[in-house]
Amino acid sequence: MDRARAILGKASSLGEAVRLLRELRGMTLRELAASIEVSAPFLSDLEHNRRRTDKLEVLARVLDVEHEGLQRLDRKVPAELRDWLSSSPGFLNFLNDFRQAGGTPAELMRDLRSGSEARAPTGRRPKKASR
Repeated sequence: MDRARAILGKASSLGEAVRLLRELRGMTLRELAASIEVSAPFLSDLEHNRRRTDKLEVLARVLDVEHEGLQRLDRKVPAELRDWLSSSPGFLNFLNDFRQAGGTPAELMRDLRSGSEARAPTGRRPKKASR
């Protein structure tokens, strides 16, 4: 399990982690694909970051890792979150203004966690989101 945790901590993408974990478990691509009930070409696309999947829980179980470890590497925006964001155009405008001003997601998260007002790195503040 320590090697698996190291892979999850070191992998730069979900696909890379799945491939390395599959190899660690001594599984072929076809064996893992059959275990999670997808085609081998689909799993190959997943390992090469050309596709996304909603089978993270079953992947985690078969690869004997924590679901959260795979989830952290998944770049797919869940449908519920996408819908939530879409329901607030003002917030989307705020995020876009922050990004255009040169702000990064890490800076925005730092500002939100510290309780300070999110600010663009240029010193100018993004436009306030309208309600």
